[in-house]
Amino acid sequence: MTPKRTYRKTAQQDPIRLVKRYLKHLTFDELGTVIAWAERYRKEKIGNEELQLIKQKEQLEQKLKELKEMDEKMNDF
Repeated sequence: MTPKRTYRKTAQQDPIRLVKRYLKHLTFDELGTVIAWAERYRKEKIGNEELQLIKQKEQLEQKLKELKEMDEKMNDF
């Protein structure tokens, strides 16, 4: 699947876009429920992305620390 098609497919499944598309067909109770669900989904998605970035940062810091230690050992000889 091409990147453009993949983006379109995931964008269509986005809860916020679904609410926009079917807004006139929802009652107020349904609308409130769907909006709350969409906001939770968005927060979870952002939270997962932040966790991934934190893990990557920790991995990079660990690699940097190891490289510095190796450099110090090489300089001692």
